[in-house]
Amino acid sequence: MKKIDYSRWAGSIFCPRCAKELKENDRSIVKIKVSHSKGFGHTKVKQAVCNECGAHAIGFHHKMCFETNPVSAYLRCFLITLFISGFLGGMLYILGTKDGVEPSTAYIAIALISLGASAAMIYIFVRQNTLSKEIIQKIESRY
Repeated sequence: MKKIDYSRWAGSIFCPRCAKELKENDRSIVKIKVSHSKGFGHTKVKQAVCNECGAHAIGFHHKMCFETNPVSAYLRCFLITLFISGFLGGMLYILGTKDGVEPSTAYIAIALISLGASAAMIYIFVRQNTLSKEIIQKIESRY
């Protein structure tokens, strides 16, 4: 099996049902309603759909799970964690703690929250790109 260069597919949009890359003339844009998490109202968002089968198109804009060098992927994850913890730590430094809360406890909470937020972001990137990676493998196997 030949090695696939996933980085050349970055920014592409795919149809999960047809297992093909959608070019500009292969897709159209529709507005769909998305309910809010609290259940109050909805928002209309634009979604690309395949003209052939009508399935919602997917794509990837983050190439985190397509990294060929694991060191750069781990470095990117570390930098995301560092940015989030720096942002939250800066907010704590500027705003201060509430009465009765020790600063050390607040900094420990910030560290845990930033690790959780970074893990959630990385999970979302990888989950979104896994389906795209499977479609790319199907497309590449046809050639």
